[in-house]
Amino acid sequence: MESEILENNELIIKEYEDFVSQNEEIFPFEKENIFSKIQENYNTKIIKNNEIELDKETYYNKKEDDRQTFLEKMFTNSETLNNVFNQFKNTTDPIKITFDQPSESNIYDLLTKILWYNNFFKNDQLDISMIKHQLGKDAHRATTFFNDKEIDKKNLSKIADEYKRADNFNLILMNLINDDNVDILIDTIYLIDLLRIQQAIGVLNDTVTHKMVKLNFTIGGQGTLIYTVILNSKEKYMKCEYSGKIISFIDPEIEGGSFKSCFNINITDLSYSFDVSIIFPNIEILQGQDEPQNEGQYENDGGNESNGVIDYVKNNQSNVAIGVGSAALGATGATIGTLLLTGILGGNTKTLHNKRKNNKCKNKKTKKNKKNKKNKKTKKNKKIKRNKKTKRNKKTKRNKKTK
Repeated sequence: MESEILENNELIIKEYEDFVSQNEEIFPFEKENIFSKIQENYNTKIIKNNEIELDKETYYNKKEDDRQTFLEKMFTNSETLNNVFNQFKNTTDPIKITFDQPSESNIYDLLTKILWYNNFFKNDQLDISMIKHQLGKDAHRATTFFNDKEIDKKNLSKIADEYKRADNFNLILMNLINDDNVDILIDTIYLIDLLRIQQAIGVLNDTVTHKMVKLNFTIGGQGTLIYTVILNSKEKYMKCEYSGKIISFIDPEIEGGSFKSCFNINITDLSYSFDVSIIFPNIEILQGQDEPQNEGQYENDGGNESNGVIDYVKNNQSNVAIGVGSAALGATGATIGTLLLTGILGGNTKTLHNKRKNNKCKNKKTKKNKKNKKNKKTKKNKKIKRNKKTKRNKKTKRNKKTK
């Protein structure tokens, strides 16, 4: 039995290597795997719901509206989160919620929407090349454990080409599976790939972040992302764990808040769940400062009152793209928190940013003035020394003449 598994695994590895050596931008076995299922799901559930041809802006708005209800549609228990946020009081007690998979949804629905939101469909076709390129970009950016063995990020980072890095990542997975005498299933490899690109956990975290905006909080700073994959005869699962800080828009420097999330996927039956743990910063120390704004009070770059953060993004897509880079609204996806923190959407953060900017300018001006004064003083001293020297020389010449 073991010899059959090893023999079959080696054939799959060789076929994969042979294929990508000739076709570096796509994956082999595309027509009979998870990608074809996602495409079929997109055709029946996304295109069918958008049969009427929409202009670009209307289509974008419709997609964003769908994204904002993603948590409610794809998970149970979302009302618990809404209740917690609606009845929020100053507290540093942890808020822990588990969101489960509803009976009418499946992993293909979830992945289809994640890929749709992040523009991985081009002309209504799933762009495999784009997925592979994104995997190559993300493969070395986070820690990945496979059957308790850490995949070497440094070696992956040495591969300059993103497509080759993605293939190298997959071949590492296949060889580790083979070492443990477990069957290599291509669908499982590609499922790991799709969950391994950072947009997957990013969309899930964004659904919670969007609701925190109403409380003037968001996820900020450099977070930590760890992927764990277990594939053996007893267990088959994957989890994506994110850990970062929660900050206040009123003063991003206030610390103490934390955000932890874990996306769990049972690879055997393809069920999923999402766990969240939130600790807000101690906002009591913000007393005396501006009261938190409601979501609709953020202002855009023109100073006109908008209908909230989401509406601003919808109505000012080109401005946002310029501010955070076009990729941020494309394959990588920009979080609401990111947009607010960069000052693009205005609000308290932008004001704070401008104050800091003014302070920096003031400091630069002060330094410049000090430097100018110092230069003037130096020049004056040099002039005085030069005058003294000239007078002394004249006096010496006069004395010589007198003699």
